[in-house]
Amino acid sequence: MKTRVISPVLSLPHYLFVVALAACMAACPVEAQPGEVLARQVVAESGFQGGLIVVVGGRDADLAVSLGKAPNVLVRWLVRDGAGLADTRRKIRDAGVYGRVSAAAWEGDLLPYTDGMVNLLVLQEGQGLDVSRSEAARVLAPMGVAVRSCDGIRAASYYSKPWPEDVDDWTHSRRDANGNAVSKDRRAGPPRFTQWEALPRWNRGTKTSALVSAKGRLFYILDDSHFASDTRTWSLIARDAHNGIRLWRHELPSWGGAGLNKKVGPAQINRRLVAIGDRVYTTLGDGAPVSVLDAASGKVIRVLDGTEKAEEFLVSEGILVALVNASDIGDFWRRLNRDMRIVAVKPDTGKILWEHEADTVLPMTLTADGGQVVYHDGKSVRSLDLRTGSPRWTSPPTGQAIMLRGSWNPDSPGAQKSKIILAPQFAPTVVMYGGVVAFAGGRQLNVLSAADGRELWRTPYAATNYS
Repeated sequence: MKTRVISPVLSLPHYLFVVALAACMAACPVEAQPGEVLARQVVAESGFQGGLIVVVGGRDADLAVSLGKAPNVLVRWLVRDGAGLADTRRKIRDAGVYGRVSAAAWEGDLLPYTDGMVNLLVLQEGQGLDVSRSEAARVLAPMGVAVRSCDGIRAASYYSKPWPEDVDDWTHSRRDANGNAVSKDRRAGPPRFTQWEALPRWNRGTKTSALVSAKGRLFYILDDSHFASDTRTWSLIARDAHNGIRLWRHELPSWGGAGLNKKVGPAQINRRLVAIGDRVYTTLGDGAPVSVLDAASGKVIRVLDGTEKAEEFLVSEGILVALVNASDIGDFWRRLNRDMRIVAVKPDTGKILWEHEADTVLPMTLTADGGQVVYHDGKSVRSLDLRTGSPRWTSPPTGQAIMLRGSWNPDSPGAQKSKIILAPQFAPTVVMYGGVVAFAGGRQLNVLSAADGRELWRTPYAATNYS
């Protein structure tokens, strides 16, 4: 485990975290204790923005208590002196942070945590300094930080665990904007143990409406109300992916398709949540414009004008492309001709780059590969330049008829031969990969050249009852 000093340059979310911690400490008695001073330094210099903190060693509870006053954290203090544990817990309780901060006796050479779970590990004088570097690296989550303090007053050294090259993000509902739901992660496999669990254990039986991950965080939209409650609380929730600690939560005033019970539809509803790096993109309510949120704190950075009533959207090469339907969403199931637009926006500035009007865009066909945006207009696949919106090509007709249904048995096959059934829980599929565009619908697969849209081949496929 190599030791290096981390530059104390603060990003905006990290700056806000430090300010929040300092504000909490400022509300306490006047003279700062050594633990408070060390807490400020550790948070300011480590880049920590929330999650699981483990403090090992030290003489008193000041550091653990001070760190526990920060938002979105869970602090565990490990001590070898079991005799003084009752007094330690009383101090934590008197500080008003018991629950978020706890203490436990600890013996042995191994820390009582599974691999890759701890976001911030503080090793203090005494037994904390006995923890080996390899053991500290084992329990740290990727991008987690270990801090050593020899005197309990100032940090002596830092170690930051790098992000593994074989771990992938899942930024869109189908991993990426190109619709190819295949991860590059080389660690994922059959589950072997439970890393963590989070509430609610039981809810109304609805599935998670959307779920993405980026930079070690999970973001999902779920009705997290109790199953016996009369009130639904659809919420956007962020958790640390390595330990499950909830970082923040936005309760949504409404969420499209919430009343469809067995299937949380319409089918494209899970395409209203994207996470890339330190940013989350979502519609904070049914019909609301796309908002850009800070991934660490959940604070809304920007609301993107022109994206109101977005049915779905994607982010490719720093450009957000939204399918906007100005008509009532219920009209979709009754007719194909709609007042629809594809809108491209720079989410870091809110500037609209271009707009493209279309009578029809089939749900879940909006796809991008970093250079172009494609969609199916009910007859053919069309391509637009990602940066300018200029038309690039139109494919030959793909040959499937469109059937509109206001409802459909979710356990019935979602497609008939050469007929695409559009119902709340059914939609076709587009994937861009390896220089081709693949369109699947009506039990038929059409494969096109991504360069000019010419059809390379087509083939039928068997019906399924998946929806």
